[in-house]
Amino acid sequence: MNPDQVFILLATYNRAHLVTETLQSIQNQTYKYWQCIIVDDFSSDDTPKVVQEFIADDPRFSFYIKTEPYAKGLSGSRNYGLDLAQQKGAKFIQFFDDDDVVHPLNLEVTLDAILKGDYDFCHFIRHAFKGDFNHNFNLNKCYESTELNENHLLKIISGEICFNSCQILWSLDAIGNERFNEKLHYAEEWEFFTRILTYPFRGISVDKVLYFARKHTESNTGEFWKGSDLRSSSNSLAIKLVIEHLFQNNLLSKKMERHFFQLSVFHKDESVLSSLLKRMKSKKDKIKYRFFYKIYPVMSFAHKRKKRIKARLKEIF
Repeated sequence: MNPDQVFILLATYNRAHLVTETLQSIQNQTYKYWQCIIVDDFSSDDTPKVVQEFIADDPRFSFYIKTEPYAKGLSGSRNYGLDLAQQKGAKFIQFFDDDDVVHPLNLEVTLDAILKGDYDFCHFIRHAFKGDFNHNFNLNKCYESTELNENHLLKIISGEICFNSCQILWSLDAIGNERFNEKLHYAEEWEFFTRILTYPFRGISVDKVLYFARKHTESNTGEFWKGSDLRSSSNSLAIKLVIEHLFQNNLLSKKMERHFFQLSVFHKDESVLSSLLKRMKSKKDKIKYRFFYKIYPVMSFAHKRKKRIKARLKEIF
């Protein structure tokens, strides 16, 4: 494998206290022939200094401050990294976050799997952790694998097959000229990958944990679950963009419609419901979904009340 063809894209912002551990895990890869493009989004802490000092003696790393016309945020940083990798002749790319830890066998296992079948991507398992990371890696190279294709699209979109940006090695040919939507600040990867996967694809999924994601309240996901307006509005927009893209490609099946209806209820987002109803063909289903969306709060309250009453009766009797 040409060492100029395997690229890691690491977007970073204000991670001076965490990024060294991520860089060390990249440096510890058993497959040594890679390049890592680091894009800083105008950090206000010592991240640039910490990164530049760490990579000074390793030419496989390169450091960039994001430039125009890329927008502020993770999407802009990743787009800059993608364009740089493409200019440098990348054939395979993998996105990393600046607060995570990658398994030392990550590139070795994923490259072997993707090359054996000339696949568009290699998907693997990603585990989450909190606090300090326990470096007790499973170095067994044995694993089972499953092929993925367009028949798995619903499972990928619904999250039944977890498709996080940092758990996939991509052939850059599969990505082509697609780029992250820089208006999105949450669920941007989900919307991005949906666009790629609406075309016929062949992927391989290996049943091995090869990436470890740090969970904390300062992450984009942490901010979303804390109720950030920026993240919530981005999530809503991403869902509506995915609905529209699936519709335009004749992929908005009844099962897909049911999934997006459930999302509108879960997020209490009537704008998502409206976008879905606009693209549904069955008038009967439109009436049904609108009706259930309206009565769901009452049904949910009654269900919770019933559960409380049952629990109370158990305590008494």
